[in-house]
Amino acid sequence: MIKLIRHSTRRASSRNHLAKRVAYLEDRKHRNHKVKEILCARNYRCGNSSNDFIHEVLLINALYQDSHNGRRGRPGHRLFEEIVYSSPKGVWLDESERRIIESAIVRMVALNTACRTAWHMDTVTGRADMHLLLAARTRTTPPASSLWSRFSGSTHIFVEFDLCDEKIVNFLNSMRPQLHLKSASQLRHAKYASKPLAAELAQFAKGPVTVDSLPSLVTLAGHTVVSRTEKTISLIFKGRSRPRRYNSRNLVEDIVKEALKQELKPFSGIVLTPDSELNYEGRNEF
Repeated sequence: MIKLIRHSTRRASSRNHLAKRVAYLEDRKHRNHKVKEILCARNYRCGNSSNDFIHEVLLINALYQDSHNGRRGRPGHRLFEEIVYSSPKGVWLDESERRIIESAIVRMVALNTACRTAWHMDTVTGRADMHLLLAARTRTTPPASSLWSRFSGSTHIFVEFDLCDEKIVNFLNSMRPQLHLKSASQLRHAKYASKPLAAELAQFAKGPVTVDSLPSLVTLAGHTVVSRTEKTISLIFKGRSRPRRYNSRNLVEDIVKEALKQELKPFSGIVLTPDSELNYEGRNEF
């Protein structure tokens, strides 16, 4: 998982808070690091000490504040951003894998500015966290926001995070195929599995459940069907405004299972459209 740590503008604009976050990367006595090994603290596009990074951040900010070329409105005062990558538990990344992952993330968020990274390896679970501190401005002419201008327009920063995370998971699965790791987006999708909805719809089913009977069950439950395709159904839950999409076959299977748990009859099997017609891909879609 790759996430953006949301420091408030007040804190991210403070030299003192910047120094604290830089120190945190290598603080072996911090309470969060009792079972963690700190590895590979390094800088990109500046000298390699923590003070070199702080000096570069302040210098870039000074250049930005002094430059008004093509900039509208009041200048921002944010000094840095923080990105964290967390590996799945039990992976135990080696040094070469850490360098490959680190390089991919640095290329994604810090093409034109200084950053400092460090790895925190959990010696109990095997999970590794890479913290990346990023100067909030570029050294280009004119200076610009290093992160948000990089992901402007149609490119959304969190979409890019998910794409990069998926590539990392695919890389790790190629190295350790027995683990069958899932990406952050896949794990989020799993939180919205069809089982809670299936348990609700099972209460309204009076006979064999089919793909074609799903809209009527959704309506009886008080929800609204927005659209259907040959393999999915999209609905809006009562009291909500955003639609959610489910794989129809998976939803039917879960309704039957939930109905059996609730001892509702008659439910002796599933009536489905043939796989060839459904073009079923074996997963929920959202």
